[in-house]
Amino acid sequence: MKRLVRNIRNYSHPSSQSADEVVEGKILGWHRSADSDLSPRIKVEGNKRVGLVAMKIGMSRMWDKYSGEGIGCTVLQVLDNHVIQVRALKDAGYIGLLVGAGDKPWPRRPREKAMLDSRAWKQQEKREQMVKKCRSAGVPFKQHICKFRVTLEGLLPAGTPLDVSHLRVGQFVDVFGFTKDKGFQGVMKRWGFHGMPASHGQTKTHRKMGNVASSGLGRVWKGTKMPGHMGNKPKMSWAREVVRINRRLNLVYLRGTVSGTIDRSWVQIRDSYKTLKGVTLPPIPYPTTREEQGPGDVFSQTIYVPGEDSLLFQHDTSRMAKELISSLEARKKQLADFDVPIPKK
Repeated sequence: MKRLVRNIRNYSHPSSQSADEVVEGKILGWHRSADSDLSPRIKVEGNKRVGLVAMKIGMSRMWDKYSGEGIGCTVLQVLDNHVIQVRALKDAGYIGLLVGAGDKPWPRRPREKAMLDSRAWKQQEKREQMVKKCRSAGVPFKQHICKFRVTLEGLLPAGTPLDVSHLRVGQFVDVFGFTKDKGFQGVMKRWGFHGMPASHGQTKTHRKMGNVASSGLGRVWKGTKMPGHMGNKPKMSWAREVVRINRRLNLVYLRGTVSGTIDRSWVQIRDSYKTLKGVTLPPIPYPTTREEQGPGDVFSQTIYVPGEDSLLFQHDTSRMAKELISSLEARKKQLADFDVPIPKK
């Protein structure tokens, strides 16, 4: 959590381009305008806005204000998010945005093709394309880039910065990431097999899978559970509640777990399609917003904030509160009377 996010410039939203030009793909990137407006609006049902790209920092624990139960939370940090490119319908086949995260030094001058093999040459070509996109958007070179499909009202100009103000405490988000890479593993760890009997007569077969197929079949069924590569698979974590936001360090605290390796995994945060019944969601800014002023830490209403009183009383229980305080003081005085030093022999 020691990473600090540098201050980034604010870009404004253009208002001179029409929706037909965006749909037809005539605009590959919007121009920034000083007279344009990027004020947030209330999200309409069915509209889809852009998400955030964050790094998994670790796990933390918070406490429920009413029940006192511990809540495991995943800590994510939004590092230098910028919109790099607007994907038009005519060229890309969909309407979306490319978002880059994590500033990185510009790569060195590319080498000649004769000095590289085919794999290194393909990586160099991708790097050159990335450099062109970042320079055209006027943003630093990025470590990781993701695409988000949005509706027409959710488009943002290239170069627009994004931070944790894009989210709200109390809303639900879907987090996409990759599971931990565990390498090549056997059937006992990968699939939970019991292994062979651990009795007399077994020679180096304790952790083997046993029979693969019947003798009369003459082949192995497709999809048979065998040893192989474990982990590093895409996984979506649905409906994770945002319980805390730290604007100073751009940290997001989510209730529950999220797939990924600490300090190495990039995850995508999007507005959730699933919500709990009976839960009132906060107003979500659309398409985005940036709040420079405000409290550094914003907690959910059900989370205990450090520094607050741990005993909460309703408005009609003031008498109970006074009786409890008096009983605690009497008990403290009673214990003090028994605190008499024992005389030495």
